[in-house]
Amino acid sequence: MARPSSSVVLVGTAALVVALVVVAVSLTGGAAAATDAPDAGVRGVTVDGTGTASGPPDVLRFTVGVQVSAAGVDAALAGANAAQARVLAVLDQRGVADDDVQTQSVRVEPRYDARGQSISGYVVSQDVRVEVRDLSTAGATITAAVEAGGDAARLSGVQFVLEDDEALRRQARDRAFAEAKAKAEQYAELAGRELGGVQTVVEQVRPAGQPWQERAYDTMAASAAVPLAPGSTDVSVDVQVRWALR
Repeated sequence: MARPSSSVVLVGTAALVVALVVVAVSLTGGAAAATDAPDAGVRGVTVDGTGTASGPPDVLRFTVGVQVSAAGVDAALAGANAAQARVLAVLDQRGVADDDVQTQSVRVEPRYDARGQSISGYVVSQDVRVEVRDLSTAGATITAAVEAGGDAARLSGVQFVLEDDEALRRQARDRAFAEAKAKAEQYAELAGRELGGVQTVVEQVRPAGQPWQERAYDTMAASAAVPLAPGSTDVSVDVQVRWALR
């Protein structure tokens, strides 16, 4: 029987090498992968970990504004300016710092007739973003601001947040790393190897925040403070860690 030619053997060998490369590459596609590091030639395992820590929020943010319609742009603007001035004055009276009040938007828009062909008036809107740091007075502050704006008042974007989240972030980071290490140790055991030193760490922090359902009010009942439930705020950390395998 004739022997296979050398060219046939070489082609078969090349196909086998390609197949092995494909298998090796496929091992790196998941959340965990044991591979040869291309730069250092060190086998390693890369895994993900997630950690979450919870705590009470320390700031309430909301947007309060006014919207006034009038036949003339001057009247609409004057009405909106007066209403927003009352809102700002109340916020100052309730102890909200100037640094915690910021204008978000001022809009002047035409209002058209039923056929949409001619201008019948103008609408002026003004919004400010407010931060309240004394949560015990937050509901009353919202109510006072809306009442000051009267029928022109608008409220939206109420959100509890945690600005000083460093302590929770450290807790979440500890838990994320511990979860990643537990996975890496399991993979090392399954591969019949020992876990070596850490080679790389990549972190992603999900910011703290607890948005409340966004609402807008044309008017608000007087006297009662807006009922608020701060609840707890989560801080989450995602890490991707690569360990060497010995």
